[in-house]
Amino acid sequence: MYRVTELLIHNLKCEAANTLLYNCKKSWWHRLLFLCVSFLLISYNGFAQDTSCTVIWYPAIQLSDSGEDAYTPQITLTGDDTVHVTWKGFTNIKYRLPYARSTDNGGTWETTRDLVTDTIEFPVRFFYNLIVSEGQKVYVFAANEGNNNREIAMTVSTDRGTTWNPTVRIGPDSAVGLYSANLSNDTLIVVYSPWQGGFSQEPRLIYSTDAGMTWTLTNDTLDGYTRTAYTSGTLHLVRSTIANNAQEMLYLRSYDLGNTFPQSEILSEIDGYDAIDYAFASAPSGSNKLVVSWRDARACAGFLGCTIIERASNDNGNSWTPEEVLTDEPWGFVPSVAVNQQGAIAVAWIAEVVFDTYHHVASRFKKDQYSAWFPIVDQTPMINNAIYPSIAVSDKAIHLAWEQETGSGNFRIFYRRGVFYNKTDTINYEQGWNLVSLPMQTDSTYILPSLFGYDGSYVSSDSMVLGKGYWAKPNSQISYGGSDVLIDTIDVKLGWNLIGSLTCPVHVSTVRSIPDSIIISNFFGYGSSAYYQSEIIEPGRAYWVKVSQAGKLILKAN
Repeated sequence: MYRVTELLIHNLKCEAANTLLYNCKKSWWHRLLFLCVSFLLISYNGFAQDTSCTVIWYPAIQLSDSGEDAYTPQITLTGDDTVHVTWKGFTNIKYRLPYARSTDNGGTWETTRDLVTDTIEFPVRFFYNLIVSEGQKVYVFAANEGNNNREIAMTVSTDRGTTWNPTVRIGPDSAVGLYSANLSNDTLIVVYSPWQGGFSQEPRLIYSTDAGMTWTLTNDTLDGYTRTAYTSGTLHLVRSTIANNAQEMLYLRSYDLGNTFPQSEILSEIDGYDAIDYAFASAPSGSNKLVVSWRDARACAGFLGCTIIERASNDNGNSWTPEEVLTDEPWGFVPSVAVNQQGAIAVAWIAEVVFDTYHHVASRFKKDQYSAWFPIVDQTPMINNAIYPSIAVSDKAIHLAWEQETGSGNFRIFYRRGVFYNKTDTINYEQGWNLVSLPMQTDSTYILPSLFGYDGSYVSSDSMVLGKGYWAKPNSQISYGGSDVLIDTIDVKLGWNLIGSLTCPVHVSTVRSIPDSIIISNFFGYGSSAYYQSEIIEPGRAYWVKVSQAGKLILKAN
């Protein structure tokens, strides 16, 4: 639990904590009831799961090395296919700016690299890494903690992370923490905490208009909740303000990179409850779309867990959608947000599953700023402690990284992707032989040319049955009609079986068996006149799988 305590210290100031406690006292009976129930729980499975086929979640993978502690990941994208992740890595008592990259939409990952490797920079410690990208450029900023040298380090790649320039020091004074970073064309904006007289000071904002060659310090003193976004020459900033004896979220706009802020408004509802833990993001490449999320103390039901709220703007901050509450029980804290050019929004947060004990990473998604939110997805259902998520969204997928505790009390960085899927009742098949199946529950009879099932040997069939796979020579396209099938239990016999599909794609790692562990092969599909090993059981297709004894396979969407 020491990492959760560290989060509390990092994200809450004393006055925020006191106000939060005061708010909790105003609804003491609700908190007392919840706490009594929470202490009786061993685990909580209160998440409603998305079964819409819109996002197909792949298994989580570990990015950081098993031999190092790793904390607070940050994720960014270049284009739709290149994913970049950095984190605070702990190796031989020093932090070395670890960095991992995927160039195939998160499918595979290159070996993790240390961006600081030379003897001049190392062994200076680096904390609070931030990563931003646009086009071919990727910037990493980190606050270091040398004995006499606390500055902001910056390194840049101009080829999507293939090669990196040596780290350089930026900023007019020493720094001990980073809060926000933005990039647009050659303009860079960083909010950091100065280090003066042996103490951390209130945050400041610096900017560069020449790709980081020179930097300018603004005059405004900010606060530890300050987050920024940058679109179309406009700097957007959220920070804390006091209204109705509580902390609220103040939104400000600047047209001169933070030297003046002629426009401002309070985005959080002024209701006497604190609004804290801000997350702020803008869509890439000049879009005018913005999204902000925060933890609101109007409904707190845990040590840190409260309501997670979101608002969005489609017109460069001129107007905002109403507040939308994203959480039910369990509540959350420390949100991360992302929005793409089409207005798709993804939000992740730490979900307090059991009071001050178990924390999961949860997320929600909506197709655009005006559609409904899909249900919450528990990204770490089998984990006791997963915290500090960072999220990104492209036109193809949602990308999520987080910090996860191992059984030995160490922390590792994990990554998971959710690939977008457009549900359709029409399946396109290749000419000639195909492995096919019925993807829906239907009263109609689908009679295909040369239809053969398999039951220890091939058997000619008149029509398809749900759950079974077949060889056939279908027409190039079949439109299936009926009701969705999102879960199915399929009987299998010893040896090879030809199984069917569901209405939604199913990742093979989620297939369960009765008895356990009877699956002894990969899943094999057929296409382009050859077998292939498949990660996904796709609707309307069929797959070979071998089992060690008779039993059942359970397929479930998402």
